Amino acid sequence: MRGETPACIELARVLRAHALRYPRMAPCDGVKLVYQNEFGGGHLVADPAGSLERLRAECARTAADPGVPLWEDIGGGLVRVMLPAVEGRYPLEALNRDFAASARRHTGSMSSFLEKLEVLRQLAAEGVFGFSAQALEEYLGPYLASGCPAVSHSAEYRAAYRPAYRVILRACSLPLLLEELRARTGDVFPVLAALDGRCASGKTTLAERLRREYGFAVAHMDHFFLRPQQRTPERYAQPGGNVDHERFLEEVLLPLRRGGDAAYRPFDCKTGRLAKPQTIQAAPVVLVEGSYACHPDLWEYYHVHIFLTVPPHIQRERLLTREGETGARMFWEKWIPLEERYFAACRLEERCGYCLEGPL
Repeated sequence: MRGETPACIELARVLRAHALRYPRMAPCDGVKLVYQNEFGGGHLVADPAGSLERLRAECARTAADPGVPLWEDIGGGLVRVMLPAVEGRYPLEALNRDFAASARRHTGSMSSFLEKLEVLRQLAAEGVFGFSAQALEEYLGPYLASGCPAVSHSAEYRAAYRPAYRVILRACSLPLLLEELRARTGDVFPVLAALDGRCASGKTTLAERLRREYGFAVAHMDHFFLRPQQRTPERYAQPGGNVDHERFLEEVLLPLRRGGDAAYRPFDCKTGRLAKPQTIQAAPVVLVEGSYACHPDLWEYYHVHIFLTVPPHIQRERLLTREGETGARMFWEKWIPLEERYFAACRLEERCGYCLEGPL
């Protein structure tokens, strides 16, 4: 197949799956799928409030259908979240926020889009779709001449399938993360999920909410800061060296990975000593929250990796509120630079399967 890049190979898989699922696809529907695969929603959300009102209005016109999957894959880390399935599973405020965040984060290029159109052409020539290669060329001629704008679904597709969805980056979505965690509980016990990310992004708050609402067990990386004798220049020079990951692995991750409880003594920052023992009881999902949770020496022990980021102005406001001027200055001058060096060295935002924007 022309365009043997991983992105084009993935797109061919997606196109074949959609051709089977939606046999009434017309040429413009195939082009629309390729366009969304490359450009996502195709536009920035300049007015989130207006976008939310439009989403609510569309949902009001869309009949709920529990038989419809919550999402379908369109490749490139993007999914269509199906509006007939969102009731009770994906709050509209969260969906609109994720839609806007996806539009900000996801970019595409015209050269890549044109390369992907060649994949669509080849599959049409192979007879994969209900439309012919000639029909596709007749559509593409004026479409390419017009500069390749965003495309609407065909009247036939709308009549047959009543499409109602939003395109988002799957990695932006807390509801889709929860869907994955639930699905994994049928395969392994416990599911171990790391929640790493920037300070003041809301990691501890989110973990507590998931513990309260879903019964997750929670382990805190803050309980494993370095003891005084470990705080050497050589240790701080290591990306992620600002945590006792060796002790965390032996006392928490390995016992949990074996399906048992974990007993450990948290480090008390006020006394500089280890406090009384605590126990983390194994649960279907165990969430390890805190900076350095995804340390390279811990990475392979998790089933799911999550990165929580936060806009700089919100991070600053939250640190000032939480720590006061003096405490916040310590973060800006010491802890945040250490964190950022670790994030960059380990490429966490790129490697984590989910990258959520807090506070959630």
